[in-house]
Amino acid sequence: MKSLLQITIFVLIFGLTFSCSKEISVGPSNDEHLLEIPQQSNTLKIAFTFELPAASTKALTLAAENAVIHADVLSFRVSGQTETYDSHAGTATITDVPGSDGARKQFVVELPRKAGNYKLVVLTNLPEELRIKLFHISGVKTAVLNALTLTANSWQADSPAPGDFMPIPMWAEVPGTVAIDDALSLSGINDLHLLRMVSRIDVFIQPAARNQFRLSDVYLYNRNTKGLPAPAQNAVSIGGDGHVSVTAATVPAQSGKMLSPLIYTTPDDTALVNSIYTLEAKGPADRNKYEDATCIVLGGYFGTDFAKTYYRVDLRDAARNFRDLLRNHCYIFSVKAVLDRGFPTAQEAFDSTPVSISVDVLVQSWQDLTINKILEVK
Repeated sequence: MKSLLQITIFVLIFGLTFSCSKEISVGPSNDEHLLEIPQQSNTLKIAFTFELPAASTKALTLAAENAVIHADVLSFRVSGQTETYDSHAGTATITDVPGSDGARKQFVVELPRKAGNYKLVVLTNLPEELRIKLFHISGVKTAVLNALTLTANSWQADSPAPGDFMPIPMWAEVPGTVAIDDALSLSGINDLHLLRMVSRIDVFIQPAARNQFRLSDVYLYNRNTKGLPAPAQNAVSIGGDGHVSVTAATVPAQSGKMLSPLIYTTPDDTALVNSIYTLEAKGPADRNKYEDATCIVLGGYFGTDFAKTYYRVDLRDAARNFRDLLRNHCYIFSVKAVLDRGFPTAQEAFDSTPVSISVDVLVQSWQDLTINKILEVK
C-alpha cells in the first residue's frame, strides 16, 4: 500500500511539473547542452520598411505628398500559377526610419504563420470603406485587387481645411514569394518602393511667353471617376535599380468620365504647381477622338487684354497619338508661346482642337522628379 502511494505522488508531481512548463528541454542533464524550444504562436510580427517616391519641394510639401497614415498587408497563397487571397493585417502606426529625413518609413503587422509560398501586397491610405471590404472579399489576386475600386471626384491632397486632407493611396508588392515563418519575422521586408495611384499635372508659362499670356485658371476635363490602388500586373515595370514604374494606365471597367471640369485658380500668373492630382486615364486609340481624351484648358489673358481667353492643351506624343495619364507620373505642361486669342469660354475651347498656343510636355516618373527638372521647363 505504501509503495502504491509513493508511485501515485511521484506521478502527480511529474505531471504537474511538465504541465506548468512552457518550454521543452531536450538533451543531457548538463545545463550547457540544453536545447530549449519555445512554444510557437499562430501569428508572427513582420516588420516592413519602404521608400517613398520623391516629392516636390514646392507648394505641396514633402510631408503631404508622402503622407502615410495607414498600411494594409494582403497575403496571397501561391499554388502553381494561381494566387489566392489568404489573409490581411493592417496598422495605423507608421514611423520614420531613423536618419532617413522622412523618405523611408516602417511599420509592423501581425500575420498568420504559414508554410508554403505567399505573395505579399502592401496598400497604404485606403479609404475606410475599402479597408472594411478586405474582411469580406475572397478569390484570386487579380479579382481581389480589382474589387478595391476607389471613387474620387477631386483629390484634396493639399487642402488646408481640417478634415479635407486625403492622403494619396499607394501600392507595393514584395518581389518573389515568401513563407510567413520565423525567418521572415527575423529579417522583415526591406526597401519596398511605393507608387502613388494618381497622376500630377503642373503648368508653367515660360519666360518668353509671359508677355503674351497671363495664366489665371486651369480646367481639368474628362477626368475618370474611379481608380484602383493597385496597377494591373502587366502594366508594371521594374528597373535594374529596383525602382518600380508603370507603362500603361489601369482603369476600372466601371469608371466613367466626369463631363463637368474641375477648376483650379492659379496663385500667380506664371504657374500652377502641386494642385492637380487625378486618377489614371487611357488615351483614346483614335487620334481624332479628342472629345474622349482627358485634357486641360488654360484660362487667362492674351497680351494686354482685359477679357479672358481659353486654350485647350492635349497630352500627345510626337506622332500626335494620345498618351495615357499614368500613376506616379508628373506631367509638366510648359507654355512656350501664345500667338493669338483663344476661345471666349472654357467649354468652347474644350469642344475644339488646340489653337494659337505652343506647349511642351515633360513626362516624368514621380520618383525621378527633382527641382532641377521643374526649373528646366520654366
